[in-house]
Amino acid sequence: MVLLLLLGHSALGQKQKPEVLVWGNGPGAIATGLQSARSGVKTLLISDASNWGLSLPSHNTNYTNPALTRTGIWAELVKKYGEKQGVDFATKDNIRLAADTLSTVLKAICDTVKNLEILPNTAIRELKKSGNGWQVRLSNGEKLSVRVLVDASANRSLLNLSGGTAPASGIVKAGWNEAITRTSVAALDSGQVLPIRSLIAEKVDNVILVPDVKSIRSLLHAGQAAGASAAYCAFFKTDTKNLNVRMIQGELLNYKSSLIPLNDVLPSDTNFIKIQHLAASGLLNRGIAEKNNSAFWMSENNVSTEELKSLMKAFYSRSQIWFADHSSAKLSIEETINLLMYTATRGEELRKVIEKDWKTEFGFKNDYDAKRPISRYELAVLMDTYLKPFSVRIDLEGKLLN
Repeated sequence: MVLLLLLGHSALGQKQKPEVLVWGNGPGAIATGLQSARSGVKTLLISDASNWGLSLPSHNTNYTNPALTRTGIWAELVKKYGEKQGVDFATKDNIRLAADTLSTVLKAICDTVKNLEILPNTAIRELKKSGNGWQVRLSNGEKLSVRVLVDASANRSLLNLSGGTAPASGIVKAGWNEAITRTSVAALDSGQVLPIRSLIAEKVDNVILVPDVKSIRSLLHAGQAAGASAAYCAFFKTDTKNLNVRMIQGELLNYKSSLIPLNDVLPSDTNFIKIQHLAASGLLNRGIAEKNNSAFWMSENNVSTEELKSLMKAFYSRSQIWFADHSSAKLSIEETINLLMYTATRGEELRKVIEKDWKTEFGFKNDYDAKRPISRYELAVLMDTYLKPFSVRIDLEGKLLN
């Protein structure tokens, strides 16, 4: 069953001067517009359909892959669907979601978002590059100046009109130890991730694409990533070639999107963002396990110095001196704290702070015992807190810029 949802409205009820223009008619377009507007940028969503519609088929929740179903705009949509039906989907699995209700719920979400205007029954007649932005002439005769264009259409008509081409690099199967995985801005179906390069049109500046993926969930995740990227360009008045990967990833995490599809650490976990930081940095990714195209952080497993030292050296050259004098098959809590103190040049006060905050601030379930092997979960949280590898900038290929 497919329902065309009429969305010819302005969220503000007044004329806006948009900085981001999104072209398209489907889940990827609406997710792009929502995230761009939520990121603080005035956004115009245009379609040439006479009845601008979001075509949503009936869909199963399918919580067997929670990294996709309990994150981002999709999770928000399903939660509000459940509220409308009086059902808590957090306790249900494989629920059939009706198309008409899905569309109604998504319209209600759009109605609450400031900075978003939706314009149906309108075509783009002409595009012209103007400085760092674009001049746009619409079929209704209106002329606009916008910073960024996003093509979320299936036929790439806006991209063709701009003179750009699709990026050479596309969606990739997640390689946990590969640099390109550090640039992921969305977790997709079948164990794939969306590198930020896959959003950026070539031969032109400030044109972003929503990749053509088949799953509604993946389209929403990809559109959310495109929206955050477009908003970054507009907000900081910069170009797509200068995207700050870490800032865009951070914005997406603040909206409970998932960068790396870890099925055992979800947004309901108080340390979700910290674990995502570590996974996006790659520092502990040798311990990620994969089963049936699903990834698991393996939180209770332990970590050896051998696994950690080469990756630590790439981020913190000082750490190689510590590893030269230490070798352990299972890094203990005490050894971890010593490593943190040495690498971050901190004194004994750090040991006292960690012990004091073990359960209250970090939310660890197991008791503090300095001699006990530290878990991957505990290690990731402490490393993110005191070494901050996610703050080390990377380029669009995932190369460290420290």
